[in-house]
Amino acid sequence: MRIERLFLFAKKLCFSALSFAKKLCLLVLSFVKRLRFTTFPFTKWLYFAAQPFAKAFIISFIILMNPLGLKTTSQDQSEMLFLDATASSFKAKSELATIILIDDYTLDTYDLSYPISYRTLSRILKEITRYKPDAIFIDLFQHYEHAPNLKSWLSQLEISSKSFPIFMAQNPDFDTKERLSNKNSIRYKINRYTTAAPASWKGTSKAYPLYITHENFEKETPTASMLLYKYFCSVKFCSNDKKTTKHDFDNPMVVRWNNTVNKDQHNFFKTNDKCYVNRSSFTSALNRHFTYGFRTSDDISADRVICPPILTIGVDSILDSSSAEEDLLREAIESKFIFIGYHLSGSSDVVISPVHNQLPGIFFHAMSFINLVTLGRDYWKSPNPINGYEFSTVDLFQDLFYFLGLFLTFYMKKCYEENRIGKSFKITIILNACLLLIMILFFWQYSIKFGPINWIALGGIVSLCLSTSFAPTLRFIIIKLKAINKLKIRN
Repeated sequence: MRIERLFLFAKKLCFSALSFAKKLCLLVLSFVKRLRFTTFPFTKWLYFAAQPFAKAFIISFIILMNPLGLKTTSQDQSEMLFLDATASSFKAKSELATIILIDDYTLDTYDLSYPISYRTLSRILKEITRYKPDAIFIDLFQHYEHAPNLKSWLSQLEISSKSFPIFMAQNPDFDTKERLSNKNSIRYKINRYTTAAPASWKGTSKAYPLYITHENFEKETPTASMLLYKYFCSVKFCSNDKKTTKHDFDNPMVVRWNNTVNKDQHNFFKTNDKCYVNRSSFTSALNRHFTYGFRTSDDISADRVICPPILTIGVDSILDSSSAEEDLLREAIESKFIFIGYHLSGSSDVVISPVHNQLPGIFFHAMSFINLVTLGRDYWKSPNPINGYEFSTVDLFQDLFYFLGLFLTFYMKKCYEENRIGKSFKITIILNACLLLIMILFFWQYSIKFGPINWIALGGIVSLCLSTSFAPTLRFIIIKLKAINKLKIRN
């Protein structure tokens, strides 16, 4: 029933849009018709161009208004395709970070409960501290005291925090001023030795915000990866640190993913042989994304080999490290930024990577940090929407390109239908060809430098323009060839 209602609603919406388009065309034509009494060439051209103008305006306006979320869907798919296609060219500095996962295997092997007890957390942190990391981010929301021996956990946090900073995941909705100021609250106790790092936020965007505002915060607050990046720049060298201002990080991040695997990964997790093959070229990405309908779910799953983009260690290696693993663990943890998180069956804390499919949520924070370390302020940005609207200035700019391309195309078609193939028609063909070429080149450069745009919508518009202008252009070429032949015969 819901599907039928949705279909009827969509059908009704389409009919309403067509009816509105016809009325608008008639209104524009009637308005221009009143100006026909004058003999100005511009007025005559205005009357002739009214219909192409109205058609182009209506189509570009519908794209901007995003009916039924079609533009959003195509934007998301374009982004996934572009990120997948450029994964092999992203030279991520992933060697600066290490991920430690608390997974099902560890819980089963050591007969541990969920959430992990404070005694076990203390033991994990104590072992990691021995290897002297640069900093640690713990992606575990600790809202309530859930086990005995909280003192041992707080004591270890105090000891470790003297050697390196500890960033603890924070939920802004939970951390009210009252909780943070209540000395009996676990949030108050933990915050004495750690830095609260916002790791959840409102909104449906897939982008990673670097700063968020919240009613529980007095001012705009940096999120987890931004806090870690700020600390990284304070102890390491950031290439563009001196020229960087806070405004350079106002836009949310489109997180890029690499498709390389750390050379030591096999020492901690068994990985598929395909992980060591550089397989995400532009053509292979196109093949994967455009052939979903012709493949089975098993084929698609087999193509999506889960290969950690950052060196990943199971926490069982930390809890029971042999002397043989001691040097390996030291190399993996010493002077690295450590990210600790859960990887449990049925967990909702996951992120969808265009290269690796589904990964534990801790990878989202880690890869955002790696993007900042690698690219600095030149990270790929997701445009902020204009206040009160669902579109951004970049959307408006794209829509302007769509409008100009469609207008010139429809203008050519009308010239062809009314047999007005003269000098102005030749100019229109040249302008349209140049505009389409400039549009494609500009969007490509924008995607490379600032982040992916809606390539699916652009492809649709370009296809419409080429298919519509094919017959008029062919007619023009034939006429010109005939004229050239006549001149040759006369001569």
